[in-house]
Amino acid sequence: MPTACFDVIGTCFEFTPVINTIAQRLGPTFKLHSIDPSLFFFSWFYAAQRDFTYVSQAGHYVPIAEVLKGTLARALRIAGLRKDEFTTEDIEAIAKQFKSLEAREGLKECWEYLQGRGVECYAVTNGGHATTKSYFEAAGIELADERILSCDEIKVAKADVRVYQNAEKKMKEQGTLKADEERWFVAAHMWDLCAAKAAGWKTGYVDYEEFEGCEGVFGEADVKASSIHSAAVSDHRQSSSRSNSISFSAHTRKPQTYNNPLLPQHQYYLRQQTRSINTSFLRALGITPPQKQTTMPAAPCPSTPTEILARNSIWAANIAESNPDLLARNAAGQSPTVLWIGCSDSRVPETTILDLLPGEVFTHRNIANVVPVGDLSVESVVQYAVAVLKVKHVVVCGHYGCGGVQAALGDAKLGRIDAWLANIRAVRDANKETLDKITDEKEKWTKLVDLNVLAQVENVHKLEWVQDAIKEGRLDVHAWVYDLASGRLSEVKKD
Repeated sequence: MPTACFDVIGTCFEFTPVINTIAQRLGPTFKLHSIDPSLFFFSWFYAAQRDFTYVSQAGHYVPIAEVLKGTLARALRIAGLRKDEFTTEDIEAIAKQFKSLEAREGLKECWEYLQGRGVECYAVTNGGHATTKSYFEAAGIELADERILSCDEIKVAKADVRVYQNAEKKMKEQGTLKADEERWFVAAHMWDLCAAKAAGWKTGYVDYEEFEGCEGVFGEADVKASSIHSAAVSDHRQSSSRSNSISFSAHTRKPQTYNNPLLPQHQYYLRQQTRSINTSFLRALGITPPQKQTTMPAAPCPSTPTEILARNSIWAANIAESNPDLLARNAAGQSPTVLWIGCSDSRVPETTILDLLPGEVFTHRNIANVVPVGDLSVESVVQYAVAVLKVKHVVVCGHYGCGGVQAALGDAKLGRIDAWLANIRAVRDANKETLDKITDEKEKWTKLVDLNVLAQVENVHKLEWVQDAIKEGRLDVHAWVYDLASGRLSEVKKD
């Protein structure tokens, strides 16, 4: 009967909870020192793995959890933090998250796939027995106590060959491995596989943590895959008399990524994206643009409430540090100079594309930036903005690539939204002659975006509060469009 042993920390379970906690507790401080929390984590983790192995070789075995916790302050100091920039509570909170590592994508189905085909599965880990047991239980995987082989039990750290020899011995004692059967070791760390191969194992490498196997240093793994499911072991019969051999079959599957609330997914460099600053349009609104472009981390979209709230905590801390009066000023009231009527599309956030702060733009957004005559919602917003807040500018902003406008080009029945699209279809029908002259569908779509903006500006002008403010000489209304590809705003002019 074939056997497969899996490394646990980093291979079966990944580090999102730890990285997120680092970002939550130390994110603002890290930002001051230009430290990527993800890069910091792996620098600390790999150094701790080294120390774990070194002290074991010296005959002074210390459990990996204690090594990680005991070396964290050193790692923070090496990264550039002063002693007063982190606390004992930070150390405790970060180290505690190693008890809550999350299962890799596809782990459970991989485990079930193997067990369903008679493969005996084991966990061989640097971690503690109880913690490892809790990982698998949280992932919904049943793993008997005798199938968890912890370095703590023999007081020897991987990558000592004795760890893999001990695993082989245990499997034979339990009757799950016979002398002539293959034994596989699966890991996301080539140093782990290098030692397993030296002990006579076949090896499977998953590259979602290290990305590069560095085969010139560690030698070749028997099989390489990009996800834990791609390392699923499948029975197959070979032409030889050995009928119960195992191999790793490749399945195309997206590798696991880190949902870090502050910074990009695990990379060894800080990837940044640049905000588009539409300076000419800021000046048109009487707002002084920034002297230079700002940048923000290209973080992945948060996928859980915890990650969303963590992102907010980091934002609030950053604002309190960079603009300490802003939140207090906004709490006391608002005095925006601009009313922005835009599309609900997530790619057109008004304060971001104008590089403005909370409190500087009053906003109403809906599908395709429509201002229907008689609409209670939009008219209430305009009345409050113009008559109470006394904004100086009303901007109606569409965007190229608008799905609402594209839908309005046709007459397909789409459900409840048809009543809303009727506003844009009315613009389409009123400009039928112009649109019919355009044969290219993309150009026609772009033209209707412009025509829709102009039509909604006309509707804004019909509102009594707007008419009164214009007569008083205190309000301008603007027709703008945003280009998703360039990040630039431009004025929409009548033909």
